[in-house]
Amino acid sequence: MNPLTGRAKFKAARQHQPDQSVPVYQVVAEFINQQEELLSLLRDANERT
Repeated sequence: MNPLTGRAKFKAARQHQPDQSVPVYQVVAEFINQQEELLSLLRDANERT
């Protein structure tokens, strides 16, 4: 546990970690695309209500 923050730091489970054979930039690009898609869907849903 970090005494300054009072929080423990744990590694993610192996099944939740990106494949090491995929380049980091590709993983980040896919994440950003997914976030942009989610934001678009949320905006569309907000306009309908």
